[in-house]
Amino acid sequence: MKKTGIIISLFFLIFLRNEAFAQVTPTVFYPFPQGGVTVAITPPIQACDYVAAQDKEKCLDCLLNKQGSWTVFGCLSQEPFGLVTFILRFSLGVGGGIAFLTMVLGGFYLLTSTGNPQRINQGKKMIFYPGLGILVIIFSVFILELIGVHILGIPELSK
Repeated sequence: MKKTGIIISLFFLIFLRNEAFAQVTPTVFYPFPQGGVTVAITPPIQACDYVAAQDKEKCLDCLLNKQGSWTVFGCLSQEPFGLVTFILRFSLGVGGGIAFLTMVLGGFYLLTSTGNPQRINQGKKMIFYPGLGILVIIFSVFILELIGVHILGIPELSK
């Protein structure tokens, strides 16, 4: 339990920096006294100063439209449903990547077994079980979408 708390704390310290949660000041309109023309002045957003140049526009869009907070992973929603959706998608991607790498390692074990039956069986297991795990992940997402979107008609799940 103690290790889990430390890992979660490190996650927040590393990936969710304080700059990502800076408040955005809205655009202020100043009318000119003579002609009635209005000038829009948007103060600089300090949260996006530390973002890479190719992501700066996305960061500004995320913060100005109040879609969420900009993090290392992109625009992270502040609503519970959006946060859970992000965590599930991220977890599925990591799980699929680990399964793929395990299958590649199992193939390597098979290729380099040199007739050793123990190593051949280990390689077969390292290919079969991650493949089975990927199938379980695919079918679970399919079943959740089928029940949630098509049968129950939950609109948030169709996004």
